[in-house]
Amino acid sequence: MLSLLAVLVARAATGSACTTAADCDDGNGCTTDTCGANGVCEHAAQEGCIPCATAADCDDRNPCTTDGCTGGACGHTDVPSCGPEQCSDGIDNDGDGLVDCADPDCAHAPECRPHEMCGNCIDDDGDGLVDYEDADCCRQAGALVIERMTLEPAGLKLRGNRLAMKARYASSVPPLFDPVAQDTTLQMSDAHGPLFCQTIARAHWKHPHRRRYRFEDRRGRFAGGLDKGRFKVKRNGSVLFRAHGKHVSLRATDGTDILVTLRVGEQCTRATMSLRTTKKALRFP
Repeated sequence: MLSLLAVLVARAATGSACTTAADCDDGNGCTTDTCGANGVCEHAAQEGCIPCATAADCDDRNPCTTDGCTGGACGHTDVPSCGPEQCSDGIDNDGDGLVDCADPDCAHAPECRPHEMCGNCIDDDGDGLVDYEDADCCRQAGALVIERMTLEPAGLKLRGNRLAMKARYASSVPPLFDPVAQDTTLQMSDAHGPLFCQTIARAHWKHPHRRRYRFEDRRGRFAGGLDKGRFKVKRNGSVLFRAHGKHVSLRATDGTDILVTLRVGEQCTRATMSLRTTKKALRFP
């Protein structure tokens, strides 16, 4: 009897005495209870198991699961039809209370990125291209051929803020070309952003001759400092453009890689060139 009592005391020191696994229930849903060969209870932790007293202990912060506490262990059941946010269906797919582009999950989705607003001289979508430089506003652009250009940004010369250019807008008259019926935009930019951006509304253009269109703004009311501009359709069908201004607001630039965009209606043409620095101005060629 004394030897049996000693065994029981020894077992109690290391674990509960048992004859079957049922004797070893420790009330912890995250352990596997067994009765060892030596008659002592053993409790092995279950990997990944989270013990709990109520379902509130089991919140996994996933709106697509239902959290529960069963037998002292957390469980998570998938919510039917709940999944990643779809960014254009008008439904809160992931159940977080945020729909489509309002959900941070859609921050980089193409349908949720900012769109370029055409005609406000701002890079709305942050891609470094403004208005009709951007394919969002002008998907197909032709080649603008600059024949001559002079820029006098403020600071380069005392009088400064002058612009003069001559260019071939198109080698043949584009379909529906009509500045009297469609607005015209002239833009210039360098690697640091816009230098000049101005739209001359169709109402300001005149059509004095069947092959000529022109505007004048001597008082600086609508053309951003341009005094005058004109399109001329030559007999061979090419379209020339000229513009001149003595009070144009030009940011300082070194004249490198100047992007020039000329737009009439939905037809855009572009050219990139570098101007040389002279004592009085930046010039091309």
